[in-house]
Order: sequence, then structure tokens, then C-alpha cells
Amino acid sequence: MKAFTLRIRFFAGEATIYAQHTFVYEGEPYTDFIGGIGLTLPLGLHPDKKRRVTTVGGETRREAWIYANPLFGYDPPEIPNPGGDYPFWKQGGLLQDTDGSYLIWKCWDRKHARLVMDRGQKAPGWIHISDQETGAAIVMPDMWKIYPKELYASNEEGYLTAYFYPESLPPLDLRRYAPIFGTGESESYGPGQATGVSRTHEIFIFFNEGSPLDKAVMDDIEAKAVGLSGKTVLFVDPEWYVSTNVVGEFAVADTGKFPVLDKLIADSTNFMLVHRNTYRWFGFFDYGDFQSIYRYFAPVENEVHLAKNYPNLTDNLRWMNDWGRWGWVNDEGLITFWLFIQFFRTGDYAVFEAANACACHVRDVDTAHTKEYYNIPDGCMEDVRGKGKRHNVQHWGDGYFGTRVSIPIAQRLQYYMTGDGRTRDVMDEVYECSVNRMEPDWVSDSIATSLYSIFARWEMTGEEKYGKMLDSYIKACLEYQQKNNGVFPYNATFDFEKGKVISFKGNHHSMFWHAFGMTNFLLEYYFLTKDPDLAKGLIRLAETTLEFDKTARAERWFRYYLYNQIYAAGYMLTKREDFKEQILKNIKLNLGDRRFVPKNPEHWIGEKAKVGPKTISMIGFAMAGLPYAMAAIGDEGPDMVD
Repeated sequence: MKAFTLRIRFFAGEATIYAQHTFVYEGEPYTDFIGGIGLTLPLGLHPDKKRRVTTVGGETRREAWIYANPLFGYDPPEIPNPGGDYPFWKQGGLLQDTDGSYLIWKCWDRKHARLVMDRGQKAPGWIHISDQETGAAIVMPDMWKIYPKELYASNEEGYLTAYFYPESLPPLDLRRYAPIFGTGESESYGPGQATGVSRTHEIFIFFNEGSPLDKAVMDDIEAKAVGLSGKTVLFVDPEWYVSTNVVGEFAVADTGKFPVLDKLIADSTNFMLVHRNTYRWFGFFDYGDFQSIYRYFAPVENEVHLAKNYPNLTDNLRWMNDWGRWGWVNDEGLITFWLFIQFFRTGDYAVFEAANACACHVRDVDTAHTKEYYNIPDGCMEDVRGKGKRHNVQHWGDGYFGTRVSIPIAQRLQYYMTGDGRTRDVMDEVYECSVNRMEPDWVSDSIATSLYSIFARWEMTGEEKYGKMLDSYIKACLEYQQKNNGVFPYNATFDFEKGKVISFKGNHHSMFWHAFGMTNFLLEYYFLTKDPDLAKGLIRLAETTLEFDKTARAERWFRYYLYNQIYAAGYMLTKREDFKEQILKNIKLNLGDRRFVPKNPEHWIGEKAKVGPKTISMIGFAMAGLPYAMAAIGDEGPDMVD
């Protein structure tokens, strides 16, 4: 670990400090293990140690100990340890070692065993130390979700420590899961390494006057800790979010116009949250991410194939978390964007919590933050800041590096909702990578990242130069479209500073063009600018996509998940019935036997549980466009049956 960032905020009139700590791992995973990471808060407590008291919050009670008297209900003795009858409680703390297990402990010193005082599942996440006149508390909100964590107090030295990774546990192991490539893994950089991974933690520090023997003093500390569980967010009417045009015109939930589709979206979202909690996708690097393939052989169209070719296959009712390139989804499929849009549509705080956690995970873990990543095939160090790793059984395990994972389509929304400075820093990294360090033959899934990086800066700063950069790109694409039978380029390398094409080629009839942000960007840009030339270009894109959709070359699953945004634009701008008919036709393909998840929530866990598409990414692709298609057509009609 070479790099860390510490943000500190103070609050007028309040004895409170907020601290956000980010570390970046830049070691060699097979030799450089992390023994501990934390922040220590020295305190100017009264030098009389016998007055010092540590208090730790548990689920059902508070545990406290005084430096030299185990009988806490009595006043401290005039001298420490009278008669030598009591041990000195010089230190202690709270260890959350899993998402469902914590212990509160105290001991004489580090040379002696810890005495466990209390156990529980999900600690409130606070510790307090006092000299009975003044004191301080550290609160680590939701520490169980991003375990392991430890809060430590030294009565001997008079300080508190928040351990983001505890020294008391075995070192943090960042080695790769295997020395060879797994199923379908990219070999572009060699077997993936954890070098460049990061993690961000938040703590609050409260200072107080008064004695911990005063119940009201500790009740106040505990209330503050409990109140910090979860990220606070302001929510307004969903229609207001639509009116801002920040993400364009989407259909809000529960208006009565889309009973079938509203349930489909809600079920798909809640299914993922239920599985996250059931399979316990929490932990130091895991929290915020989702698995990508559930019971791979469950989809309907595979059953005949399976019976013929895999007669002895065991359906083990689990996520395929050991299958090479799959495992963690790493936001492939714009999962974070799906969650934020659903929050804007509904105001469901559980969805916001998942969206915020996913955005933080992608920003910290799936996006790289080092200039010194060893490119094994090329035999050199490479600057990979701002690039992301694709889905894998480990978040960093795949050999692919690219910016489709780090696209700020959703990270900017998390920043607007929370003001999280770490998110802004990473968006700057992605901008430098995708705009200022654009590589030759920049493909469509990467150019979307370039465009959203510029778009976010335009939104955040209002500086017209960013608007001009986008305008020049759109004009170049429209010129290309006129010369190439209505298509947009697939490979699109562009000098945004000069507003000039470096290389345009190919066409937009590609999964990557549709799936990783290009269509969403074009919609958002149009809703913001109302550019009449782009309107014509969107209509032509919808026409060429419709033509392609009817050909044998169009892969079947494309129409299941990828075309909602383009057809929505076409219908919105023309009211042509063929666009609306295709929207409804494609949506119906995801109902019935091919439904994303079971209609009955009782079947979300167990033998009847399944995911309709091959991967969760495909649901994400559909969710990035479905609310826009719904807004365009106005209602689902009487023929929408599930």
C-alpha cells in the first residue's frame, strides 16, 4: 500500500468530525500482504489513568470497563488496583469478523489473551473512551457490511483506533485464485492481479463533556451511532427527477399505466436484494457487488440441450461463483444505473442503499488506481488508472482492462445524491484515461465512457467547452451516418480537444454499442439539448436497427434486452406504430417462461428459483432502456400479460 487519501469535514457549532479514508494497494500480491489499516485518534485525557472508562455498543446492551476496577457500578478506588486484587483493563474493543458475528473484548495488554465480554451478530459500530469529564467516540456506520473491522481503545495510552482492516486478524490476502486462466477469461494483460485495487471507509468522531456513568451521555452517543446507519439521502417526487432531464424521460412507478412491467422491474430488483442478503454478499471487497450467473443451466431454452448432453449434471441451486470469467458481475450490464433509476422511479430506500454500495464498490474495487500495473504479455509496467476489470470469480481476477466497467453513467448520480468526494476523484481518473489517454481503435463500449466523462463535467461545472466537445463528436457521428447507410461508427477514436475524428469505422449493430451506455448517452444528450439534427439521427438509428432486427444476422438475445432505448427514441420522435409494435413485441419476449425472475416471491429461493437470461448483465441491459420505452409508449395496453 503506497497511496492513501484522507478527507476531513468539520461542522459549525458541533463537536463532530467526519473522516473518509481511501487506500490504494500497489504491492505485489504474492509477497506484499496487508497486516492492518487504520486511523488512530490521540486524546488529551486526564493523566490519572484510574479514571479512564471504555464503553462499547452491542446489539442488546453496552459493555464498559474502567482502568482499575471491574465492578463498574462502584466509584473508582483512590489508588489503582488496591491490594492487587484486580487486573488493569488497559485496552479493549469491538471486532466484527464476519457479517454475522462480532465480539466485544478487553485485556491487560497485547501480550495477554483477550477476555470476551459479549457476542452478537451486527454491531452498532461505536466505541467511546472518557476520563469522566470529557470523552470521545468513534462511529463506523454499518461496519458489519464491509467486515472485517475493529474499533479499539487504549485506557493505558488514552487513544482510539478505527481499524479498517484489523491487525488482530491474519493478513489480508490479495493473491489470485489460480495461476492459470479460468473459463473464458481474457488474456490481454495476463492473469489478473489485485494491484491498483482500493477501498474507502467512513468514520464519525464525536466529542463530549460529562461522565459515561451518566446514562444520558451514553444514550446520546448511542443514538448518534444508530442514526448514522445507512447513507442519508433526500428524496423528492419521482416526477421531479424526470423533469430535471438529468437522466432523460423515464416512466415513474405505480401510476397504473404499467401494472405488468412495474411488477417485472420491481421483482427483478428485489430478487437481487433478496439473494444478496441470503447468500451474504458482504465483506471488505465484496459489498456492493452482485453475482452474475445463477444456476447457469436453469433457463428454459437450455433444458432440452442439457438432457441430451449433460445427463449427469447436478443442479446445485447456487450462483456460479467459481466459474472463471463469471462470478462477480463488476457492474457489467450497468447494474448500478438500473438500481439508481429504480430508486428515482420508486423512492425505495433499500434500492438506494444497494445502488450507493454498488457505485462505491465499482469506483473503489473494479476500477484500477495505479500507474504501475505489470502487463505480463508486453513485459512492462502500465498506467491503468481509470480502467476497470470485467466480471470474474475475483473482482480483479480477469485479464481484461477497459473503461466500459468504469463508465460514470451511474457514478455521477451517486455523486449528485451524496457529494461523495472519492467518487469525484475517480470520475476525474476515468476522464483522464478515457478522454486524454484514448487508445487507438477506441471501441464503442469505451467511447461511451469518454462521452459520459465529458457529459458529467459539463453537468458539474457548466463550462461550455465540455458542451462543445460533445457537440463536435455528435456532428462527426451524424456525418458518418449520412455516408454509411444510417449507421453510427463502432470503433470511434476522437480528438475531443480539437474536435476531429482520428478513426471512425464499423457500424452500431453490436452488443457492445447498445449495451454499455451509447444509446443512453444519445438519449440523455438529446433530452438536454433538443438538438434537431440529433433527433433526425436518432430516427435513422431506430430505422436501421429495426431493419437489422428483422434479419437473420441479428442475434436473438439482442432484441430481448438491447433495443429499448433506440426504439423509444424513434417512437417518441415520430409516433410511428412500427416502432411501438417492436417495443411491445420485444418486451413480451421477457415475460412468461422467459421472465427475468419468478413472478411469485416465494419461488425466489429454493428449487423453483431461476434467472431467465444467462446472466444478470442481460437484465441490466434491459433495465437501462425499459423505463424509457415505457415513457415513450405511455401505457402497456391490455395485451401485456405475464
